[in-house]
Amino acid sequence: HDHFFRLDDHVDRFFRSCEKGRLSPPVDKAEVKHLLAECTHQAGLDAAFVQMISTRGPYKNPMVRDPRQCSNTFYAYAMPYIWIVRPDRQDQGIDLAIAVGNRRTPKEAIDPTMKNFNWLDLTKGLLEGLDRGADNSVLCTPDGYLSEGAGFNVFVVKDGRVRTPRGNVLEGITRRTVFELCGLLGIDAA
Repeated sequence: HDHFFRLDDHVDRFFRSCEKGRLSPPVDKAEVKHLLAECTHQAGLDAAFVQMISTRGPYKNPMVRDPRQCSNTFYAYAMPYIWIVRPDRQDQGIDLAIAVGNRRTPKEAIDPTMKNFNWLDLTKGLLEGLDRGADNSVLCTPDGYLSEGAGFNVFVVKDGRVRTPRGNVLEGITRRTVFELCGLLGIDAA
């Protein structure tokens, strides 16, 4: 406890995503780090899920619908850690469905490398998997290749090599960490 996993990387990605989304949160990187630490401290959590969010915010003039004139916001919170796969299922594995009734939003519509909360496609895919009796699901890209699930990347380990989808995915911090660890261990990963 008392540490964040790759905090600088997460904060850097947050600001890159804000820039791509044309958001200017009213805080700088140092303030964000302080606020995240304070949220965790105030919540009294040793293992926490900590979230930082910037929104477009309210229009300065409600009669002028110009998102460039909105007052962007920032908020953060900490809550008990959220497992995508429950600890009691991690050793035995889960049933993972490939969603067939829904695809990942095309990258031309929403840049998947920009961390955002427009998760309707991911949520619909998760609901499809749950309705089919699976524990979770993975979506495919618009052209039918595996993409990612709601809050996680997919990796295949076969014949001493690690592979993960490259198209239409959030190129996340955990994904980067897997590549770095594979490099340190001399494992072919792409």
